[in-house]
Amino acid sequence: MTISFDPNLLISWYQAKASLAGLATAGQSNNATAGTAAQVPTAPWNSSSSQTPSDSALVTAALTGQPFINENAAKLDVPTANADYKKLFAINQGLSTLTALANAANNPTTPSFQLPAIQAAFARGMSEIQAYVNTSTFGEFRLTTGIATSTATSATPVADPSRQDTYQTAVLATGSSIDPVAAFQGAVQFDATVKKPSGATVTVNFDLSEMGATPRSMSSVAAYMNSKLSAAGVGLTVSVDHNTVAAQTITVNGQPVEVTPAQTQLSFQISGLSTETLTLSAPTTSPAVYVTQTAGDPNPDGDPATNDGTQQQELLKLETGGGADAARRPNDATFVAGQVLSEKLPDGVTNVHSTTTGADGSVYVVADGSGTVDGQGIKGSQDAVLLKYDTAGNLVYTQTLGAGVTASGVSVAVGADGKVAIAGSVTGELDAGDAGADSATSDSFVTLYDTKGQELWTDRTGALGADRASAVAFDGAGNVYVAGQAQGSIGGGTASGGWDGYLRAYNATGQVQSTRQFGSSADDSVGAIVVSGTNVYVAGQDGGAGMVRSFDITNPKQISLTASRSLGSLGGGSLEAIGLDGAGNLLIGGSTGQDLGIGTTTLARGGGLDGFGARLSTDLTSTASDAVAYFGGTGKDQTTAATISGGQVWLTGTTTTDLPGLAPVGKQDGYVAALDIGAGAVTYSQRFTAKDRMDAPTSIAVGATGASALDRLGLPSGAIQLGAAALNTNPFVVDNGPLVTTATSLRAGDQFQIKVGTSPASTITIAADDTMSSLADKIRSAGLFEVNVQTLTGTAGATLELTPDNDRTSFQLLPGPGGRDALTALGLKPGLIRNTIVDKTKGVMPADKGTQTYGLRFTTALDLNSKTDIAAALTAVGNATTTVRAIYADLKQAATPKPPSASSGSVPAYITNQIADYQAALDRLTGGGTDTSSGSSLVSLFG
Repeated sequence: MTISFDPNLLISWYQAKASLAGLATAGQSNNATAGTAAQVPTAPWNSSSSQTPSDSALVTAALTGQPFINENAAKLDVPTANADYKKLFAINQGLSTLTALANAANNPTTPSFQLPAIQAAFARGMSEIQAYVNTSTFGEFRLTTGIATSTATSATPVADPSRQDTYQTAVLATGSSIDPVAAFQGAVQFDATVKKPSGATVTVNFDLSEMGATPRSMSSVAAYMNSKLSAAGVGLTVSVDHNTVAAQTITVNGQPVEVTPAQTQLSFQISGLSTETLTLSAPTTSPAVYVTQTAGDPNPDGDPATNDGTQQQELLKLETGGGADAARRPNDATFVAGQVLSEKLPDGVTNVHSTTTGADGSVYVVADGSGTVDGQGIKGSQDAVLLKYDTAGNLVYTQTLGAGVTASGVSVAVGADGKVAIAGSVTGELDAGDAGADSATSDSFVTLYDTKGQELWTDRTGALGADRASAVAFDGAGNVYVAGQAQGSIGGGTASGGWDGYLRAYNATGQVQSTRQFGSSADDSVGAIVVSGTNVYVAGQDGGAGMVRSFDITNPKQISLTASRSLGSLGGGSLEAIGLDGAGNLLIGGSTGQDLGIGTTTLARGGGLDGFGARLSTDLTSTASDAVAYFGGTGKDQTTAATISGGQVWLTGTTTTDLPGLAPVGKQDGYVAALDIGAGAVTYSQRFTAKDRMDAPTSIAVGATGASALDRLGLPSGAIQLGAAALNTNPFVVDNGPLVTTATSLRAGDQFQIKVGTSPASTITIAADDTMSSLADKIRSAGLFEVNVQTLTGTAGATLELTPDNDRTSFQLLPGPGGRDALTALGLKPGLIRNTIVDKTKGVMPADKGTQTYGLRFTTALDLNSKTDIAAALTAVGNATTTVRAIYADLKQAATPKPPSASSGSVPAYITNQIADYQAALDRLTGGGTDTSSGSSLVSLFG
């Protein structure tokens, strides 16, 4: 087990062992230096008094609104004791109350109706304790709610794609670069259109058959491409990247066993893209299917108590044109025919809800994320995440919404002009001044991004109760339509009962045009939306029945319901997709547990919960052309997502048994099937699995021309994209670097504070056009120019490094208000920053010659919203309690006079007690064990 803790605990332990007593000799008052053991009050955690409150009493006090910090309640059994003890014991009491609340939330016997009150009390207590510590003055030490350190460095790099020059493909081969590559064999033709710095364009045609008898290896194909580019007067070059990967081993019965041998992995690199733009295409294409999937067995040993499952989110690409352009890539253990790639999504992506493709073939994924996603720190417990990929599976950019509490991205759409809209739900404050924001009740949101991934606008919608958006679409003019469900009235509508559906119209600039509420007396929902001319079609459920509605949007400020049609009971299924075919019919995709009464059945049900595709008239009346086709086996299978493309319904889902024409490949497989409803035919189908032979597809999208010979070379179709390049375009600002609000989860209005010495804290507010350079200037100004701010540039991007300008300076970084804290998004930890020195007699000391510094180590926002959050809160509060008790041990040591040294004899009682105090503090970190390993070495504490 690896334990993370404050280095000052080790400093104190070191000082106790070496009898340096740094606190006793650094910046003490006369009280301390003249103190005796008799002036040290008994710590409440060492007291045998029956007056120590129980956990239940602490919880009751918190829930009835009593303060967490109360100096008057901190009783000292030594009236002449230093005033710092009363403050320290008051903080300990507050931390004990937080622990009691977290334990109550973690207790399975706690009634669920009490949890919101417990969560709210915990949030209040955190705020109260942090405010008390940050505003209190201590005589014998300095305390911060964060960490005590010498340097603060932001952990979130801000990349500038405009300065990138190279595109690198996935690994295409291993071994020697002169060995033939199977994927390069056969007919491989593609074109490259290059725009030169002069503005002139040139197209270069590639056909690997021109290589003749030359073996098609990584090196020879790169040489062939370079010769063609050079002959065309193009400056771009292609090279082979060699990456040596060490062997991967596991330990079995105490012996290392090699799982993957050491290998040299080979990929192509295209350089020169900072001066020339490159667009790739192929003469022959076929549809590409993109499936997101949860890969891995959630419970390998069958015991839910062990939590031994390791799952990951992946993006799978399948080629539907016969498989000629799909080749198995190195180390792909779950390859199936037609599989082009299987890419792991960034760590921190937890659930994928929707995927779509743009006109240029780009793939957009909207998901939930927590912790850190692609280098971006999530401010709350969960955020909505937008990921853009090119057709080769290369991640172009990641955008996080920036929610302070929690958000979920549910739907994504791409407009004809390339703008991207996402919609979902958010709780808590998103932007400063959010009216009615509630940390426990969800609201709908919709966000529009430009073609470079920069946020253009966001709107938040609130009903009388909870509400959430579940579908979003564009019309031809760039207006946005959002559908979802709400409890109670929304947008001035009339509630029908339970959850109702709603449709809201926005113009292209984000202004709400109108809202139409609809539904039944049951719980209703919306699963999909499509816009066609002046009509919007919405598919969902009224209770357990499938329902399709059409709305007239001729006047978006007055949406009118024109027709509706029930598909009957879905038998536990759902409607997942709606679109139109080339003949003007509506196509519906989803799942059902029973036959639907829709015209002609062209493919019969297999049994259980099957996928289906239905064809309806756009006026939603019954006609002779109505038809339905089902897809499923007789065993356990489930459709989890659907989409409409090329006049067909595309389904994806899971299966553990038979499916028509598809043999099992794992324990739980994923599948894709395309249904031609009129013909009653499955035009494409494939079955696949993932790691641990367990797969669970979550979304599906189809790119009409996404598969081609470019896939064999790991190259994307369309323009090569190197990332989001949202730059500051303010003509009055010299710096035009990337915006921090685009490259991180920061939102305009987010804040943090900086406090230099005893000066009042200054607030730094993030602006929409802030860059790393402008933010550094703000920090210097707020830090009274006593804070040295440097911008460090690395391969991943730029970060900020903050240090005291001199040894006399110390400063604190303080988090912003709940939901709008900028420190988390920047990857900066709150705390006290000061230089240190190593004194031969005093140990590690602050260089400003002030009192010793300590940190409670509250570096991230804490809450009790989930079991994971509760565990993190208990750990963090426990570490803070350890710090408090270590400070007490140091104060006690400083007030205890040393007896004359002796070369032999029994150990004095004060030494035994002193070591016991430190051991008790360390035991809180190690659970009484001896493993006190830390993420930083002991050496770093003294330099």
